Amino acid sequence: MRRHQLIALILASALITLDGTAATIALPAIGRELSASMPRLQWIANAPLLALAAMLLPAGTFGDRFGHVRLLRIGLMLFVAASAVCAAASSNGAMIAARLGQGAGGALVLPAALAMLRAAHDDAAERTRIFGLWAAWTGVAGAVGPLVAGVLVDAWSWRAIFMMSAAIGVVAAVLLQREAGARAVIRDERVSGVATASLVVLLGALAYALMRAARHGMSDPVLLVPCALAVAAGVTFVRDPRRQVLLPPELLRARNCVAANATDFALYFGMFGLSFVLSVYVQQVLHYSAMWAAIVLLPISIMLLLAERFGRLTSSIGTKPLVIIGALTAAGGIAWIGTAPHPIPFWSHIIAGTTMFGLGMSVAVSALTHAAVAAVPADCAGAASGLNHAVVRAAGVMAVAALGSIATPGPSKVISTEGFHHAVLLCAAIVAVGGVAGAKLRDLEAGGVGAAS
Repeated sequence: MRRHQLIALILASALITLDGTAATIALPAIGRELSASMPRLQWIANAPLLALAAMLLPAGTFGDRFGHVRLLRIGLMLFVAASAVCAAASSNGAMIAARLGQGAGGALVLPAALAMLRAAHDDAAERTRIFGLWAAWTGVAGAVGPLVAGVLVDAWSWRAIFMMSAAIGVVAAVLLQREAGARAVIRDERVSGVATASLVVLLGALAYALMRAARHGMSDPVLLVPCALAVAAGVTFVRDPRRQVLLPPELLRARNCVAANATDFALYFGMFGLSFVLSVYVQQVLHYSAMWAAIVLLPISIMLLLAERFGRLTSSIGTKPLVIIGALTAAGGIAWIGTAPHPIPFWSHIIAGTTMFGLGMSVAVSALTHAAVAAVPADCAGAASGLNHAVVRAAGVMAVAALGSIATPGPSKVISTEGFHHAVLLCAAIVAVGGVAGAKLRDLEAGGVGAAS
């Protein structure tokens, strides 16, 4: 893989992370200017995650069918346009719609980039190293995003964040213009529009039901509507004969696919959930500035810079030990924050807890990504990476919907101390369960990485 191509792929992938972490820091400022309640802020945070989770599976298959380079270019242009609309939004509705557009663009970018990285390296050790490099630079973007957002929000406006995202997207697109066009078709099946729409409805209905249940209780009769929609969408998806284009049977039968993605869900539930509630808590309750809220999340991103180094240990230590140790360490970091008295001490609990969580993520992430996408057939590479990214974003949707509502009582626009502690401890429990799922992983033989089991 040529240097400019690797830079373009890492930049395009990192952009999605950078925008997401930056927007999280800006949420309180967006809420003040647009008069957004906590449910509206949850939807502003969740809109791109919802679009990503619903569209990543078909997007991965699109890449296998039409070519990953072409899909990257289209996705970047859509992301740039949506970011520009976010920067100019004057209402909650416009903001949520534009954020959905950002998610749709990101859904085209991420699986194509990861599939191209996988296809460019046949050697297992080199592929794991590249995945670690990709994760490390994504961590850099996660670190830079909140800091830049804090500066821009405090010194200028949250709108500058989305202008920055649009500019970076243009740079990545220019680098990709030097690449060849679409690759030859690998899979020629048509993606089902019914199955794709069912995924959108299913995730959206579940997110709304979680927010409603946490705020009004399980006895709320309104819950019947989103629950019925979710069931209907799930049945429609399962009964659609063309759903196998999105989830090829050989993909689900591949070694470690289900276990790795289940653990990924738990870990990223922790990352998205902790980032959301902690960012809002320190600004609304502890009255920190946006810059200090960014510093609170900075250790997570800094620790992810170690992902490449830990990824190199996969061949000697194995996938399972790294994943289990990483998940339990991450859960311990969240619990350390959740059990602290109010006001939570800054250095001894908040910074120590986010550092511990980030270290656990760093230990597990490269091994998990490798386990999720390496042992699949070559013609399912896009679908495998699409599934992996979809699981991560679905975890984000569920985490923001559930934990945000638990942390904010009733119709209040401000997070509560008690609610925050309950949300964080639930988050820690779910990440710990991810460690249990990691025990189901099987190490890939040194000579067999990349082959389906």
